Amino acid sequence: MPNITPSNIPYIDNLVNIQTETTGLSGFIDYFLPVQRQSWGTLDYRRARLLIIASFLTGCIFQLFELTQRLSPTSSISPRGLALLSALLFWLTPLILKYSQHIWATARSYVAFAFCCFGLLAFHTKGLHSPILYPMFVVQLTCFLLTSRWFGWFSIGASALFLVALWMTHRLGMYPHIQPDLAIETFQVLVLFTSYGCTGLILQFFQNDRLRVTQVAVNAFHDFERTREEALKANDAKSIFLAGMSHELRTPLTAIIGHTEIVKDNLEDQDIMEHHVSLERIDDSAHHLLNLLNKLLDLSKLEAGKIVLSPEPTLLHPLIKEVVDTSYPLAYKNNNQFTFDTNALPTSTKCVIDPLRLRQILLNLISNACKFTEDGTVSLTARLNEAEQTLHFIVTDDGIGMSSEQQTKLFQPFTQADAKTASRYGGTGLGLYLSRELCILMQGDIHIESVLNEGASFEVILPLVQVTVDQTTSSHSK
Repeated sequence: MPNITPSNIPYIDNLVNIQTETTGLSGFIDYFLPVQRQSWGTLDYRRARLLIIASFLTGCIFQLFELTQRLSPTSSISPRGLALLSALLFWLTPLILKYSQHIWATARSYVAFAFCCFGLLAFHTKGLHSPILYPMFVVQLTCFLLTSRWFGWFSIGASALFLVALWMTHRLGMYPHIQPDLAIETFQVLVLFTSYGCTGLILQFFQNDRLRVTQVAVNAFHDFERTREEALKANDAKSIFLAGMSHELRTPLTAIIGHTEIVKDNLEDQDIMEHHVSLERIDDSAHHLLNLLNKLLDLSKLEAGKIVLSPEPTLLHPLIKEVVDTSYPLAYKNNNQFTFDTNALPTSTKCVIDPLRLRQILLNLISNACKFTEDGTVSLTARLNEAEQTLHFIVTDDGIGMSSEQQTKLFQPFTQADAKTASRYGGTGLGLYLSRELCILMQGDIHIESVLNEGASFEVILPLVQVTVDQTTSSHSK
């Protein structure tokens, strides 16, 4: 489980990597955010935006102070130059953040530089009477929000010491052009110190409340991760169990099928037919059970990500003929006619594909079509789309069909169109799910068109991978 704390909750835009076009002030601020910020948390993102806003605001404060000093007849050049230089440096801070990509170092540098600039300007102008002292709470505000509460209280303590130092400079007569007044200057110190202290208390309360809410979110995230891990472990255990049980059951089933075939052949050779029907039922039931186990084994492999395709150069016409020959008995069970059309597929078509999985997909679809169709027609059409370089296999029937609502449930494991269909026709609901998942593994998909009581059409679309000279040589060498 990742180490999630209140300071590094992943920012949702970074998790899903959403690029949104922002306009206006928000877009202007986001321009100065570093491009590489995938590891940032929500608080880092907010601190960066706040740092950008505070930098421009502080620069504007110093620029306004420089303008007021320029209009004042008693001002000197040095405070005005310092104010203008400070404003320019503060306006450059967002660019420093953008290209350095170090939010903590940039934030601490900003706070230290802001404190020094406010102090120097206050010292070089009117001391406690300087108007630059009043917006100095911006330093404490940004210090709390950009760094930590302890650093914020340290800045308030430093500001208090600075106010006391200014009060002492007035007592020592360092501002001869200002008439000293102990009561007024002491009152100014108390007012400024109180405003700084109240700012700290409000921000302390705000941060405590935010941390409580954030901790709730962190605990919920941890609970979600724990539940997710438990679910994944349970799913892995289920897949391992299914794979193991499928292997264990397939061995005796294969033996049953093999011995049944031997007994049938022996009885036919001796013209003893009285047990032939019973043996046919045993053989059919064993093959049905083996097919079910194979589907369960494929399902467990899919969920574990262990199905590996074996693509090889394959002639499609012989493969389709094998599928057609296997499909005729499936169609005759429900008195259906089975037709196929490969006229739109050139006889020499050869591509790199997994023939075993393609055969499995087509037989699953044809078996489904034959099962849900009685006294009707089931057809297989194969064609090549040269323009799009895709293969199309279309299985069509005129059986019971499906409604739009039923179609939404089709490609889910252990799910059939509805309970009535499941009870009448049986089945596990795995065939279509496995077929589509195998198609996706082969970089393709399955599309369906159906009308209730009028039949259905399943179209398998797979990319056409042409056979290269190296693959042909390798195939012959095998």
